[in-house]
Amino acid sequence: MAKKSSASAGSNAEANPDEAGETLSFEQAYAELLEVVATLENADLTLEQSLALHARGRSLSAFCTQKLDEATLRIRQLGPEK
Repeated sequence: MAKKSSASAGSNAEANPDEAGETLSFEQAYAELLEVVATLENADLTLEQSLALHARGRSLSAFCTQKLDEATLRIRQLGPEK
């Protein structure tokens, strides 16, 4: 997966974290989040680059959390098997 420019995390990032306007899957968002974390931990970044990546990471994290919450709700709605 190619790294995306993290300079422009859109204001609607929680609902649609892909900057190109296409919705990412949970797996794509999580993989990108891992890349963001690794870059923040290992790269020699400027303050502005770090802030942009941090914002992108928060957006991806919120998206992943939302998807996991939705999956949990769906599982609970199925109820216990008898």
